[in-house]
Amino acid sequence: MKNLWQEFELVREITYWLSISGRSGEFIRGLICSEDVIYFITVSALFLVLTVIRLQANRQKAPWTMTIGKYSSVLLIASVIGYFSSRPALMTYYDATATKSNTLTENSQDVVAKMKGGLTITTYVNALDLNDLWTAMPAQVKQDQERFRQYVRFKPEIKMKYVYYYDTVIDPRQDERWPDKNTQERFQEIVKGYHLDSTMFLAPTTIRKQIDLWPEGNRFVRLLERESGEKTFLRVYNDMYHHPFETEITAAFKRLVMELPKVGFLTGHGERDVKKIGDRDYNTFTWDKPFRNSLLNQGFDVEEVNLNSPIPKDINILVIAEMRSELLPTQKTNLDQYIARGGNLMILSEPKRKEYMDPLLAEFGVKLVPGQLVSISEDHAPDLVVVKPTKEGQELIYHFDQMAKLEYVVVNPGVSGLEFNPEKGYKAIPLFVTDSLVWNEMQTTDFVDDTARLNPDLGEVQQRYNTTLALTRKVNGRTQKVMVFGDADCISNGELSSGHKGIRASNFTLIPGSFFWLSDEEVPIDVRRPTPPDDLVYLSEKEASTWTIILRWIIPALMIILAFVIWLRRRGR
Repeated sequence: MKNLWQEFELVREITYWLSISGRSGEFIRGLICSEDVIYFITVSALFLVLTVIRLQANRQKAPWTMTIGKYSSVLLIASVIGYFSSRPALMTYYDATATKSNTLTENSQDVVAKMKGGLTITTYVNALDLNDLWTAMPAQVKQDQERFRQYVRFKPEIKMKYVYYYDTVIDPRQDERWPDKNTQERFQEIVKGYHLDSTMFLAPTTIRKQIDLWPEGNRFVRLLERESGEKTFLRVYNDMYHHPFETEITAAFKRLVMELPKVGFLTGHGERDVKKIGDRDYNTFTWDKPFRNSLLNQGFDVEEVNLNSPIPKDINILVIAEMRSELLPTQKTNLDQYIARGGNLMILSEPKRKEYMDPLLAEFGVKLVPGQLVSISEDHAPDLVVVKPTKEGQELIYHFDQMAKLEYVVVNPGVSGLEFNPEKGYKAIPLFVTDSLVWNEMQTTDFVDDTARLNPDLGEVQQRYNTTLALTRKVNGRTQKVMVFGDADCISNGELSSGHKGIRASNFTLIPGSFFWLSDEEVPIDVRRPTPPDDLVYLSEKEASTWTIILRWIIPALMIILAFVIWLRRRGR
């Protein structure tokens, strides 16, 4: 029933509500909703009453108009009950699960509670975006709205609108399929091929007057807009899940109600670039809109920072990724001012940049171990070093604790060990340590044609090395946080998009974990839930076979026998 006439807005609400398909799903998951309870009572009563009217009409002589009137009255009453019971403001819920798994986490509820006034979610669907064309077409609107059901529960005044248009998209497949056709002609081909109503789609000139979606690539996107005027986009992502989870949705909501942390990336000294998409640079985890874990999608603002002038006061986290030249005196002064005021930092170095990075790291009591760490492996190059979270790191940042429980590691394609001296007033917490004994190679630089050998005479020491440190100190009444990495490649575009056979690497976990700690646990949104207390069921093979017979054969057979007995008794009457 829920699939009938969904393209018609008025009929859609009626048929979708009448459908019994999926109605028991929330009950099974442990969520009791007043709408579903009223639905089963109303629909059961509806068909019982219709049956009574039908039987009476067969036994009593009455005008057919009276019978039709009774039918219509009953249907009208059921429709009215259904309409009001499905209004978000009139619905009540009870989550019977131990961990409240059907309910927004407390962090998300707090964000929604701060959002006073109305909120409109406008979904823009481009006919030429074939990846998401069917996500929110009129026939799929009700299913699409279910994605925000938990938020509507706590903010019933949310309104959802849908705008359909066509405009240019970057799609190599369309270029191959229709190389000689323009945007208008491609639109006509899609309309004809998918039997769509062309009149429902706004032309490029019309949609551009309403909103500029080119920065979003004219892809499927939602615009969240408060009554007071704040706006932000909520996107879909290029991964197997595609649609945003609670983390991304709440981050977008949070952007509407409060100032979120701003991350500044230092430029001007050969640092990693947040705009370039080359293997060395950092575009993927900063500004890549289709990447779920990018800072932009997790609630951060990102901008480039130049030390030729003082660092803006709204910069909460400064990232210095592999300086390749020294700071000028004026630049050094501006950086020192930022450090002195207690600004948080993420510093990423490389073995070859010791000359430029050591003076900076020395201010925090950190020093790069001379040489480059190497690990002898039969399958991988010696400069590919595997590190794992320390016990202290797991206690400090929950992302790293989850990584350890799943036995994931971080891969460093060229890394320096880190040494720490507490004389500068900082407290150090080791976050990652090499998973085996490695040494700091001082001589070999070509790990393809040459062989790395341990040579203690050159100062090479074989041991487990710390590769990532978390530093803290009290400044101006707050805790200043600094994170130091001995490798800048571990979160680069190239490393995040590559894999290493035989290694359970999860480098991308460094991104939410590190910035969660550096943002004082502001974002990404913490949506953790307690571990379910009944997550283990012990059942032997024999017991499983027994219960299979009981559930599949014995209980159905008893139901058939019971039905047969009832039928015989009714015949006897």
